[in-house]
Amino acid sequence: MDFDATLTAPSQAPSLLERARAVLYHSARVLFLHWPEYDFNDLAGLQDNLDGPAFSRAAAQMRADAEGRQLMRDRA
Repeated sequence: MDFDATLTAPSQAPSLLERARAVLYHSARVLFLHWPEYDFNDLAGLQDNLDGPAFSRAAAQMRADAEGRQLMRDRA
């Protein structure tokens, strides 16, 4: 896939209900299980679903800006 296509391709963000379900699921695992039984994926799932909209807005702003696109190309 061409790199420019990945910069302009819109991605479908999860709905508020899907994010809320994921937050509840991962929160319950972290709260009720002891350390070896929950893992980094549960912590990352919490962060992704809580910070997801802000990250999506920042990525959209970078795609819209010429300097942001250049930074994304340099990182790839």
